Amino acid sequence: MFGSRFSRNSGYKIRGAWILIATLLFLISGTLIYKSLPVPFQQYQQYRNQVARLSELEANFSQEVLRARYELFAYYDPIVNNLVEQEDVLNSLTNIPSFVNVGDQREIRNFLESRQASLEQKENLSEVFKARNALLKNSLRYLPFLSDQIDTKLSTLEPTETIDSEKLAALNNTLNQLIRNLLLFTTTTDEALSNQLQSLLRNLNQLQNTLEISETELPLQLVQSHSNIIFNAKPLIEEATTELLKPLDTSTAPIASTFESSYRLALASTRVIRFFTYGWFLLLLVGGLLWVRYQNRETQITLRQSNNQLETMATALSHILNPKTDVETSEAVSKLMDYTTQENSLGRLAKCILQLKTERQEPAPVAHQD
Repeated sequence: MFGSRFSRNSGYKIRGAWILIATLLFLISGTLIYKSLPVPFQQYQQYRNQVARLSELEANFSQEVLRARYELFAYYDPIVNNLVEQEDVLNSLTNIPSFVNVGDQREIRNFLESRQASLEQKENLSEVFKARNALLKNSLRYLPFLSDQIDTKLSTLEPTETIDSEKLAALNNTLNQLIRNLLLFTTTTDEALSNQLQSLLRNLNQLQNTLEISETELPLQLVQSHSNIIFNAKPLIEEATTELLKPLDTSTAPIASTFESSYRLALASTRVIRFFTYGWFLLLLVGGLLWVRYQNRETQITLRQSNNQLETMATALSHILNPKTDVETSEAVSKLMDYTTQENSLGRLAKCILQLKTERQEPAPVAHQD
């Protein structure tokens, strides 16, 4: 019983070992097959196009800023839409393809986070630019209309004791120069214009103080107000424009370079892993053939042994049923005894033959007569 239990436990261990080996071979094969799959070119092309689109949007943003800055009627929707699309592209770039290794993924994410922070700063600066530029454009559009009104009123204004023709001519000349220089001032960076504007504004203020004219008759105070808005807002807008035209702190070049190198590395790794996969399955094939050959050889040996055992049992059974000499019978029985230790059908058959011999050797019971 102990031998039978030991044999069963040994059989369980062998089967468990085979299951473990088969599972391990399956996992290794599956991993190699997965790693040797082609690198998805569509994912690579789509991600590369997104990076290129980000560079294109940055260039378009500069054009939209310049257009809003120097056109008389500024539209800010293109600037807003551009910033929104840049943010959308950045969010899509966070979905990095799986073939990019962990180190490069971490590096790309760092670039994207830095660029996101720079983009947020540019969004805040664009709000300041839009507010100041709208104020400037409003004054620039209103000044010519105001100038026409003043010219009309000056042409109908008659000289009086306090308003002589020379002062009216000086006022008209000052206003014309002020309007012309303000328009030039908004499109150039000439420091001489800045000094001339300050001088013209002082002259206009002095003329307004010397002329006893109400704001209703000549809106000179309104002219000065819009002139001061243009004069003070223009440098601030130029500063904001310069900052907006600067490229972001994190360009797309490092992202594109890192992604490209990672893609090429993935292609090379796939080729190497594919080579090892071929070698692995070739090894499995050779190993399987050797194992089958070994099993065939073991089966033949087992069959020969079983055949010899059967012949021995047949011989022993023949001697038991038809005994010839005691020596031959003893030799056959001795060989048969060796097989009784086997826990299989042959062992049980050997025991049955020995039991049959024992029964044939027992004397028959003697009948008693009264």
